[in-house]
Amino acid sequence: MLPCAVMGEFRGTISYATRTRRLKAGSLIRVISGIYWEGELESPAAVTELVAALTRHGYALTAVSLYQFYCSQPISLPVHVSTERRITSTKYVVAHHVKRLRTVEVRGVCTECGVDAVKHLPDRQAIALLDVAYSGRHGSAVLRRESPMRVSARVKTLVDRAAVGADSVPERILVKALREAGLECTSNFRVGCIFGTLSCGITTL
Repeated sequence: MLPCAVMGEFRGTISYATRTRRLKAGSLIRVISGIYWEGELESPAAVTELVAALTRHGYALTAVSLYQFYCSQPISLPVHVSTERRITSTKYVVAHHVKRLRTVEVRGVCTECGVDAVKHLPDRQAIALLDVAYSGRHGSAVLRRESPMRVSARVKTLVDRAAVGADSVPERILVKALREAGLECTSNFRVGCIFGTLSCGITTL
């Protein structure tokens, strides 16, 4: 019987010379500072294991990788992470340096707070991330809890444009269309202990 191929983070102890030799030979891959890898890194299973390894080392999923994660889509390479350390990105992992990293654990994965992660994205993708990160009846409350005391004008504008609290893609489309028509809309608004689906009021004519 042939031995099973090894795939995953290398956690063994080897000499510098051996590590250098294996890196040159391609039997060991440096994916980011502190993480070395054995085996292939292209399959969805390998990328999922890479995300787990990044979590173990304190890296936080962010940017487009965070959006894919929230949408339960396969995370594509390179994986985007945030870190307070100044480290060099690789073809496998893009490292975004932040002065203060605020994280939240989601389904066992260390992620950057959505309201902070949008700074790594262009407007359209940033709004899409906010839509999914703060969806559902508790989305507004989670956003308030995760929002820093001070936010940039850009982030405030992005939050205002996002359909925070909306439960589905059709509802997000409806909310944004109504806003363009001059209506101020709030998804999953709360009255006492009851949640309503959509609240709209005229803001412009």
